Amino acid sequence: MNDDSSLLAQTLLERARHDAMAVKKFCGDEDLAEEIIGFHAQQATEKSIKAVLAMNRVHFRKTHDIAALVQLCLDHRIDVPERLMDEDKLTDFAVDQRYGFGYESPGLEIDGPALVKRLYEIVDWAAKIVGVKND
Repeated sequence: MNDDSSLLAQTLLERARHDAMAVKKFCGDEDLAEEIIGFHAQQATEKSIKAVLAMNRVHFRKTHDIAALVQLCLDHRIDVPERLMDEDKLTDFAVDQRYGFGYESPGLEIDGPALVKRLYEIVDWAAKIVGVKND
C-alpha cells in the first residue's frame, strides 16, 4: 500500500470521526440550527467515503457531492453500505445550507440517536476498510 494513500485515508477517517462526534454532541442542543448539525453530518459522511477511496488509491476530485463519491466507489467496485445510498440529501448542507443561499432544507431528520447511529455506521464501514480500530 502506498504510504501517502494510507496516511491520507487515516487522516480523513480521523476527521470524519471528529465530525461524527460533533453531531453526537450537537443533536441534544435545541439552540443549534439544523444547518450546523447537517454540515457536520455531511462532512463525516464525505470524509468517510474519501478515506475509503484514498485507501483504494482512487483519485477523487474536490467535491462535497455524496452521490458522486458513492458512484465513484461503485465505479471502482468498492462495496458501499446500503445506508450510504440514502445520504445524498446531506450534500445540500455542505454549501447551500451552510451559507444560507436561500434553498429550503432538504429535510434532514434531526432525530439525534437515529442520525448519530447512521453516521457511526458509515464511519465504522470506512474504518474497517482503512484498517483502523474503532474507538
